[in-house]
Amino acid sequence: MPFPVPLYPRRIEEVYVARLLRRVRAAQTLLGERLHGVLARMQADIDARALAAAQGDAASRRDSAETDALVLLGALDAVRRAFAQAFEPDPAGLEALAGHLDVFTTRQQQRVIRGTGVDLLHPRPLHGLYQTWTAENTALLRSLDERYFAGVTAAVLAAVRTSAPMDAITAALRTEYDRTRTRARLIGTDQVGKLNGAVTQARQTSVGVRRYTWRTRRDERVRPAHRALDGRVFAWNSAPSDGHPGSAVGCRCIAEPAPDE
Repeated sequence: MPFPVPLYPRRIEEVYVARLLRRVRAAQTLLGERLHGVLARMQADIDARALAAAQGDAASRRDSAETDALVLLGALDAVRRAFAQAFEPDPAGLEALAGHLDVFTTRQQQRVIRGTGVDLLHPRPLHGLYQTWTAENTALLRSLDERYFAGVTAAVLAAVRTSAPMDAITAALRTEYDRTRTRARLIGTDQVGKLNGAVTQARQTSVGVRRYTWRTRRDERVRPAHRALDGRVFAWNSAPSDGHPGSAVGCRCIAEPAPDE
């Protein structure tokens, strides 16, 4: 008799993605607040350099551009340091989220295994998994911040050094913000899928489930390679080429326990 399909922790994924997006938004807001005056002064300098160039003063134009670049570098670094101090990743909050996911996923495993005679009524919290996941996500959040500020710095300096108008600088800031939001969404989806997969494997194998049926979310986001795996049975001790459900980047697939042959 087939087992019912366990549910995916969609709500927990939404919560984590929203948390990451708020973080990116906070960085953008802080940048906007701190750089508004600097960029306004830069626009005045650009206009002055255009006038100097029209009058044949190329040296003055180059000197002003370099000065603007140095001022901007200092401002960006100050914002980066202020953000890092105010928004240091919260390991306790991350570990609590991991615990909530464990509760949800374990309940799903209790539901799907119920009636098999296996006791999964009093599982112990998977503290080792929480701690590993928390450490990995703390590093990912710091990397997200670093890449955002590095991307903003590179894009804006390139615009300054080519005397680009203010709308080009604003567009560069928006482009990097959009890139970072996309990256944040991927991190949230990927990390919830990975933890869900790890908890599922730990719970099933702890009670002797040796095989599972691969199940996708069956929506437009499922990659073709995983769509081809939907409904196939695999052993926990022999992963397919892309790993068990949740292992691949952004994978939201789940493992439905399968009866032994």
